Amino acid sequence: MKANPSIFNTQKLKHHSDLNPVDNISFSDAQRFVDTLNSLEGRHNYRLPTEIEWEYASGDKEDNLSQSAWYKGNSPHHTSPVSLKKPNKWGLYDMLGNVWEWCNSPYTKEYNSTIADEYFMVLRGGSFMNLPTNVRHQNRMKNMPDIQRVNNGLRIVYDKHAIVQESILYTVQVNDTLSTIADKFYHNPKRWDIIFHFNQEIIGDNPKNIKRNQILNIPLLKRVLFEPSSPEADRNITLNSIKFLSEKKMHPFSDPSLPHGGMLNHILEASMKSINHEDYTLNWEENTTQFFPYLKEGKFDVGVGWLKPNCNQTTLSKATLARCDFLFSDPIINKITTFFKLKTPSNRKLRSRDFKNKRICRKLGWYTFDLEAQGLIPGKYIKLIQPQSMEECFTMLVNGQVDFVASTKILGDSMTKSMGLDTQIDSVEEVSTLLSSHFIVHKSNPRAKEIITKINKGMYNIRSNGKLHKIKMDHTKNFFYQND
Repeated sequence: MKANPSIFNTQKLKHHSDLNPVDNISFSDAQRFVDTLNSLEGRHNYRLPTEIEWEYASGDKEDNLSQSAWYKGNSPHHTSPVSLKKPNKWGLYDMLGNVWEWCNSPYTKEYNSTIADEYFMVLRGGSFMNLPTNVRHQNRMKNMPDIQRVNNGLRIVYDKHAIVQESILYTVQVNDTLSTIADKFYHNPKRWDIIFHFNQEIIGDNPKNIKRNQILNIPLLKRVLFEPSSPEADRNITLNSIKFLSEKKMHPFSDPSLPHGGMLNHILEASMKSINHEDYTLNWEENTTQFFPYLKEGKFDVGVGWLKPNCNQTTLSKATLARCDFLFSDPIINKITTFFKLKTPSNRKLRSRDFKNKRICRKLGWYTFDLEAQGLIPGKYIKLIQPQSMEECFTMLVNGQVDFVASTKILGDSMTKSMGLDTQIDSVEEVSTLLSSHFIVHKSNPRAKEIITKINKGMYNIRSNGKLHKIKMDHTKNFFYQND
């Protein structure tokens, strides 16, 4: 959608080419165009035709081919404007000739066979480069999905009966990783975490645990239209309201600029609504070092979206032990925490021991217990650098001032892209930790147990009716679509 990929463009043809069919596109290009078109129009009706649909639409006569098609012999050695030739019996122009048209069907050796070659997709119709004998209704061609050719184009179907499809099924192949699967479907290996989140019940807690022949749901990324939040002014707020405190700039989890204040606060809103408790306020803070003092002093009641350590572990730091002074709600969501490094030609897989004695950067006020659990104890086995923001961490990484940045996967990807550093920085998929995010209330709060009980009851309600899963996936899909 950003540029016309055609070889035969206005500059090449020396005349206006908007009426020429697009050329030089792969099946993957065609599919991306269709997905983008659907997203821009907020619909799901556009798609590529199946091979059977294409053949039916092409008609059944090839009389006077020169009057209905461009081929080698009557073409000017390039594509021609559409509709200069006669239409077929359905009123469709250029079904034969001009450019081959991609079909949304895997190639089969026998036309009606159910045994498909997963590496090739079908094209039909012939092109301006083919002899008349190859520009026929019955003629078939195959290409790999990522192959671009000067005489390959597309024809789009508008399906008024289209069913909204949220995901497609994929069977894990030999040597697949989540990154290679993400690259196959999203053309971006960094998008592996959305596949992981969508299939955690199948994969488990470790992204490396995908196995051959597992069937995964691959979510389709799209813009999501959210219902508006209920304004705080419309709720009955009293002096005894529950005061929630949420962190800014944590896309897509929490920020006042996001729909419903982000994924975590949307879950909060739905949970409280499900128990008919609207006597609460949502407040914002960017300085994470202030959260624990504010909650301990009672200035606010609940922290939104804090990660939980294993308080029974013996090697916890003083800062981590401070988290054990809080009551934690049931898990809200799981977050992948990982390391980010500069891209290198080497594909060597890293292990936890490769991070020892290295300079690791993480924002001041953030957790360290995931590092401690891997034996990467700050001040003993690693040098922990803690600036005021994650942006500073990634700048220091590019400038060689630190060796790794430790962050949640989704936030790190978002930040490196917004800073224009995504082509220089990679996440370390093989060394990732899955941590649960919670609402927290300090144990000294006299209403601590009452508040946590209410929150858990609300989350149970929306988990049971599917609302929780939908909120999580809607925000995730929307985030990845906007940052693709």
